[in-house]
Amino acid sequence: MTKEISIAQRMNKKRKQLYFENKTRRHEGNQSPLSTRTAIGIPNSNSKNAKLSSFPFTLLHWIGLVQESTKIGKCIFPFVLLMGITDLSVTSIMRFKTLKMRVHLASIFSMICSLIIWCTIRRKAKHLSWLLLKLNGTCFPINENRWKFITFLILCLPFALTAGFLLNPNITEILVFHSCGIEFKSYTLLTLIVVVKKFLHFLAYPTFPCMIVFLYCILCRHCSTCLCNLTGKVNKCSPESFGPSEQMVVLREKIKIDDFLENIQDIFSVPSFFIIFSSFLSCSSVLGCRLVSGWNTYSVILNMTRLCYGLFGFFCVAAVFWTAGELPIQLHNLKEAFYKKAHLRFVFIDCSEESLCKRELLDKPEFVLNGCDVLSYKRSSLIAFVGAMLTYTVLAVEINDRSI
Repeated sequence: MTKEISIAQRMNKKRKQLYFENKTRRHEGNQSPLSTRTAIGIPNSNSKNAKLSSFPFTLLHWIGLVQESTKIGKCIFPFVLLMGITDLSVTSIMRFKTLKMRVHLASIFSMICSLIIWCTIRRKAKHLSWLLLKLNGTCFPINENRWKFITFLILCLPFALTAGFLLNPNITEILVFHSCGIEFKSYTLLTLIVVVKKFLHFLAYPTFPCMIVFLYCILCRHCSTCLCNLTGKVNKCSPESFGPSEQMVVLREKIKIDDFLENIQDIFSVPSFFIIFSSFLSCSSVLGCRLVSGWNTYSVILNMTRLCYGLFGFFCVAAVFWTAGELPIQLHNLKEAFYKKAHLRFVFIDCSEESLCKRELLDKPEFVLNGCDVLSYKRSSLIAFVGAMLTYTVLAVEINDRSI
């Protein structure tokens, strides 16, 4: 009897094993497109192999904006910003009650904004490093050669603007003025000091804000790509296979993307606001200077330099509004695709118990990146920015004419 019982127990174990093996095989054969979770990759941040090897992120390491930055990188760049603010302040005092002084005031505020941007990001260095480690090792949102080319162009800005400064026909008078009343016996030494000073000014603004905007756009573009891929997987899935397990896969991937977006908002809310504010001042000062004095008052090189300042400021604002403004569109597309599949499944299949997953995604309020809870980054905000800039500039010019 005991032998028969043991044989029966063994047969039952074999039957159960065969049953579970056949079940897993059928499940693997009927896998839906949502079963491969590739929406957003999260490598282990504690891994020894996790490195910020990409070139733009190496620049952040040099200027002290990531947790792994050296003490030299943490001290040099804010020192450069403080020296630039001091130098521009002295120059503005020397040009008091002139139009150039007002242009210099806009430059001072832009430099102060760069310092605030650096300090606020530096306070979030640990969070930024964690965010970049998430991004590292995943599918990059734009072509590698393209982002390397954009990075190269940004790094060329201080060199190009410094070269334009040296090509000014009145360079001797400008060099003497920028010496702040200090007499130099050697013209070469004077040129070298002023050139280094201007190079550092151009590095602090507009190069540094452009670099931060580029990083911000990369992160936003990454989230948009993840949302677009997830929407594509939902669209490829048939209503019959879009069951509770597949819907939970979508919700889990959506939670990962939401977590990524919340970290972007936490790190870049204040910096992005001051980037837009400094760009607003830069564009308005260029327009106001041109409306008051015209193009023929200054040399071609100086006009081109100021025009570049205005263009860089406008491109920064346009990039922030356009790239961050894509996120609400992609989130809306995901909600529409999810609702359509869940609705078709509800109509053709009796699955009233699955309404909870649908409410979990559709009832969540729309997520929009913003700056200090003052500016909402939507594509329509770009038109409002241009209108506000033109209105402010015209009012400033009218006040200037009345005071004269």
